[in-house]
Amino acid sequence: MRTQGEAAHTYPTTEGPKQRAMQGNRRAYPNGNVPPSRPPDAAPPEQEPAPAPKTRFYSGYTRIRTLESFQHRDFRMLWIAILCMSAGMWAINITTGWLTYELTASPLLTGLAIGMGAIPPVIVAPIAGVLTDSLDRRMVMIAAIASFAIFVAAFGCVVILGALQTWHIFAMSFMAGVSGSFLIPAEQALIANVVPK
Repeated sequence: MRTQGEAAHTYPTTEGPKQRAMQGNRRAYPNGNVPPSRPPDAAPPEQEPAPAPKTRFYSGYTRIRTLESFQHRDFRMLWIAILCMSAGMWAINITTGWLTYELTASPLLTGLAIGMGAIPPVIVAPIAGVLTDSLDRRMVMIAAIASFAIFVAAFGCVVILGALQTWHIFAMSFMAGVSGSFLIPAEQALIANVVPK
């Protein structure tokens, strides 16, 4: 107990935020009835969902996997065969049109000779697709390429011998279309067999 002459000393307090908040509640509510911060039957406050991580729109495309198929030898061989066959077919289309116009000088016959190769895909392609699914796809593709090579060789011999006629060009264009009708379904179905998933 201090005397009147004793100097008043102040001592540092170690009250934290929680103690100061409790003292404030006692001053505001002397009777001790401090209202709860949340009613007991109230639902818990909803928490805001965490913001989604920001991703760039091209993050999923930074790795190009298109050329990974060339790691497989079978796919490389198939790709080379398709490339050579496609180049041969385009060469035949150009050659048939040029030879037809040289023989007949008729734009109509030239267009018909080139368009003759579009008839087999309409007629033969449905049958070729069924045969491709029921037979060995590799053998179907080999047979299509071999038949195309035979047709081209025979057509070349006719041109070299000077016995070329208009119907030869039409026949060549049609037979090339038949070979392509078997080749395209076989090569498309064979890709799934040579490239593992």
